[in-house]
Amino acid sequence: MTVSGQTERFKEFIFADGTSKRVPLGVAQKPKYVLEQESGIYSLKRLRFSETKKMWIDTKLGGETGTTNPPTTNSMSGDEPYEELRMVTYNVWFSPRNQAARAKALISITLSKKPHIICFQEVTPVFLSILKADPRIQKEFTLSDTTGTTLRGSKLQYGVLMCVHTGLLIRSWALHVVPSNMSRRPLLARIRILSSKRDQFETDRKKETVAFCDISVATCHFESMNASSVRAQQLAYVFKELDGKNQPIDPDCLKTGNGKVHSEGQQQSDMLFENRFLLGDFNFDADREEGSSEEQSIPKHYVDAWRELRSESSKKESVTVEDIKARLDQIRYHSTR
Repeated sequence: MTVSGQTERFKEFIFADGTSKRVPLGVAQKPKYVLEQESGIYSLKRLRFSETKKMWIDTKLGGETGTTNPPTTNSMSGDEPYEELRMVTYNVWFSPRNQAARAKALISITLSKKPHIICFQEVTPVFLSILKADPRIQKEFTLSDTTGTTLRGSKLQYGVLMCVHTGLLIRSWALHVVPSNMSRRPLLARIRILSSKRDQFETDRKKETVAFCDISVATCHFESMNASSVRAQQLAYVFKELDGKNQPIDPDCLKTGNGKVHSEGQQQSDMLFENRFLLGDFNFDADREEGSSEEQSIPKHYVDAWRELRSESSKKESVTVEDIKARLDQIRYHSTR
């Protein structure tokens, strides 16, 4: 029996004749992860590759790759704060056709862009195994999954995956349950970066003040085929979450080197994130379906990155899926600055 976040505790005795008896032990608070899962949110581990153990480990468990301290340098470009943030989104295609060769080539192409955040869709167990074995991925990125536990499907397993550069601090990330007939689940992350301008956050280790910027990033493979109404529901949910404060924040990510939690950092855990991004396979043509139920589900304050940066591009240049001549892959963003 459960009541408003509590669960009944008991000890059960089973006797030789098959009968049983329960002895009440009172009530206890439900664990945080149970409450999250009941609300349709599944928090994920932050997985880093351990050179010592030669395996992917949960950074929360500690060890040589398991730090929860805020990053104080831009590990991609020295000691300077981030002046730009590079993101890549790619539907890797679940087909077994030349899958290993395609995966290796795609990973190389993606890494050549020197991204800070990578969002993949239609990730299969085969693609995941190749990705996590890549030495560059092992050295430079934290992964949302390395064993395939987030991949779903009865006949064909696939899902979304996020890779975040180790110079960024992942405060939390989680899969969210949304209406879907295809086991589609968006992945939402809250990330902190060292920025040239932002609220001040003083570290105990160096007794100096550094600036941080919090961003919210989501990726999703929205419902396929003729499922406009379902896609619209999924889009509405994701944007509501991006604009809201429901994503769980791991308190450990606000700790400094001595384990103390800064009061300012604690206050920031409840803030509305100023920079928000949605990357992925939207499964509707952004250049053809203005006024569609999908477009109407996207808040007006979110900008279509392609249209913003390539407003003069032709339809041919905008295509991301060649066989249907459509721009299904999109990046939408919003900044309150």
